[in-house]
Amino acid sequence: KDWLVIGLFLSISIGFLIFYFYSINKINKKITNRHAASKGITLVEILVATVIVAISILCILKAIQQSSLVQPHTGESTMAITLCQEKLEEIRGRSYTSLVAEQQQPTMPERMNMPPYGWNGTTPINGGATRTVIIERIIESGTPTTPGTTTSAIYDYLKATVRMEWGTAPLRRELSVFIANRP
Repeated sequence: KDWLVIGLFLSISIGFLIFYFYSINKINKKITNRHAASKGITLVEILVATVIVAISILCILKAIQQSSLVQPHTGESTMAITLCQEKLEEIRGRSYTSLVAEQQQPTMPERMNMPPYGWNGTTPINGGATRTVIIERIIESGTPTTPGTTTSAIYDYLKATVRMEWGTAPLRRELSVFIANRP
C-alpha cells in the first residue's frame, strides 16, 4: 500500500507543477499579447495528463517492487558461488598427492560466516553458512581417442566439489572441478 501513497503524492505534485506552469504561461500571454485569443491548454487536459502520468509512474514503481521480490536470495547466491569458486581455486593450486591424501579422510562441513553483500556490503546473511569440500578419486579404464594408439589406458583423476549451504531453510549452491595428475 506504500506505493499507492507514493503514487498519489507524485500525481498531486505533478498536477500542481503543471498547473503552476500553465498559470505562469497564461499570465505571460495576457501581459505580452492582450488582444490575441488565448489558445492554451485547458485545466481538464492538464488533469487528464496528470492522471495518465501518475498511473504510468505507479505501474513502473509496482514493476520495480515485484522484480525485487522475484528472487530475494540473489545476493546470497552470488556470495555463495563466489566462496565456492574461491575454495576451488585454492584446491586447484595444491599438489595432486596432497589432494589424494585428503580424499581418503572423511568430509567435514566447515562452519563459516558469509560476508555481507549488497552495494555497501551491509546486508547480513541470516542462519549462518557451511562450506563442505568433497574430493572423490575417479579411476576409469578405456581406449584413448588419440589416433595411432591402440592400448587401453587407466585414467586417474579427482573430482573436487565445494558445496555451500546457508539460511534458516538451507539454500544450496555447489560447484565441481575435475583435476588431473600433473607431471
